[in-house]
Amino acid sequence: MNWYKYWYYTIYFIYDHFSKNAEDNKIYSIGFFSLVIYMLFTVLGCFINNFFDFKLIEYIAHPFFHLIFILITFLTNNLLFDNTTNVRKDRMFYKEIRTRRKNVFFILLTIGVIFMFNFNAIYLKKCFF
Repeated sequence: MNWYKYWYYTIYFIYDHFSKNAEDNKIYSIGFFSLVIYMLFTVLGCFINNFFDFKLIEYIAHPFFHLIFILITFLTNNLLFDNTTNVRKDRMFYKEIRTRRKNVFFILLTIGVIFMFNFNAIYLKKCFF
């Protein structure tokens, strides 16, 4: 199992721990995971924009590009994780190979991505001031 699927299933089982509605858990975890992946690429884009001065990066930072990227990420994750038969096998495989250390790492990675996104939005881009 690759890190992308492992990260998603870590988020899915956190949702599953708090709510027992499997269909809602699937939709919410796909949406939240897509948002975290979007935040990760936005943080990387912000750092590239701060270190390099290319005119092309200014066009990539357009709000329409962000909306399109969120939709593409959500649809890709929906295709990957919404198929019931494959997901059921992957969930069982995740339960067999998961370790506490890996789960803590991916939870901290998620929190770190959210923190860095907010840091970039507030401090570096000064969006809220």
